[in-house]
Amino acid sequence: MEATLTKWGNSIGIRIPSQMAADTGLHSGARVEIYSRHKEIIIRPKYDIKDMYEKYYNKPLSQITAEDVGRCYEADWGEDVGAEVVD
Repeated sequence: MEATLTKWGNSIGIRIPSQMAADTGLHSGARVEIYSRHKEIIIRPKYDIKDMYEKYYNKPLSQITAEDVGRCYEADWGEDVGAEVVD
């Protein structure tokens, strides 16, 4: 995909196509990290701990309870293999 850079004050701006923004979870007002590495510009969503909790529990932070956070789930790792039998 190709885009054109435009002057924006003393900086340079770029528009992100709506489908690309949707595919990456970006929206107007979203915070991003932007940095350069090996002469490439990398832009990725920036999450804070509040965002991580809301995404994990699929509800607003104000509705997450201690019961939600304290809940543990048993993981099924499948059948034992070889000599690493765990009781």
